Amino acid sequence: LQKTQEDLKSRTREAEMLRGVASAVASTIELDSLLELILQHLYEVVPYNSACVFLIDGEYMHAVAARGFPDANAVLNRTYALNAPLEREIMGSGAPLIIPDASEDPRFKGWAGTEYVRGWMCVPLKVKGKIIGLVTLDSRKPSVYGDEEARAAQAFADEVAIAINNARLFEQVQKQAITDELTGLYNSRYFFSQLGKEIQRCLRYNRVFSLLMIDLDDFKLYNDRYGHLAGDDLLKELSILIKNGIREMDTPARYGGEEFVIILSETDTDEALVMADRLRVSINKHNFFIEETKQVSHITASMGIATYPKHSDGSRGLVEAADKAMYRAKIKKNTIFVAE
Repeated sequence: LQKTQEDLKSRTREAEMLRGVASAVASTIELDSLLELILQHLYEVVPYNSACVFLIDGEYMHAVAARGFPDANAVLNRTYALNAPLEREIMGSGAPLIIPDASEDPRFKGWAGTEYVRGWMCVPLKVKGKIIGLVTLDSRKPSVYGDEEARAAQAFADEVAIAINNARLFEQVQKQAITDELTGLYNSRYFFSQLGKEIQRCLRYNRVFSLLMIDLDDFKLYNDRYGHLAGDDLLKELSILIKNGIREMDTPARYGGEEFVIILSETDTDEALVMADRLRVSINKHNFFIEETKQVSHITASMGIATYPKHSDGSRGLVEAADKAMYRAKIKKNTIFVAE
């Protein structure tokens, strides 16, 4: 009888805690903040030394949030295939999985940043029966997780899974609103928004940045020769070249048609020329594959550069200066001009 009463009190405390969690996560729609909040509350339900949230995308899962790790960078953004032994077992059962001592279990090898882990537990995040992610809990001590901890962790996961899914959908909608559908680069609306913010930042801290405008040479002839589908494929490939040719802090956007623009943060005119020429050469040398004919083709690009505040201290003035420089370059083709 005493044990039954203790169990009842424990379940009552757990239910109250889960209600508190539900209330807290319901008011948070931003995904990163939500995941951080979830890991904080998870510790109150089932204590851990470190914990991680993975979200599933296709045949892989990505580590998107972590807490308690000696080096979180060794864990975050890591990708794991769902067909690996341990992941396949979790996905197949759809239930919590406990490893008493991970250091002795061959299935656990390959998990980054977890060399110290002994006791380990994983619970699935499910929405309408579909697994959208996983939550893992680590302990430095072996055999600390049992059926009771698994039940509590799964109840917690069930409570937060819908909130995670909603936040993820909200993030996708937000991304779609600022992304060019064809190329995956930012759209012109987002570009102008960021351009205004960059000017304000540089004005406040007395910094510089450059604007790089890119136009493909004779793209209309390319479309006429190979077709509009081949033209679209080229623009997609070009966007990858642009992403790979710039830094994380830069902002690439499709300006319209075959025109692109990049905000090069903390970059003066000379530095922008170096970056632009490197990108120009990579475009010039690239083999653009044509699906219909199974051939490769080539194209060149003309570019214009304007630097804040050297050529203008306003959004409109900078765009016009870079645009004029680009059209001077187009007369010669496959070259770069700097604003006058």
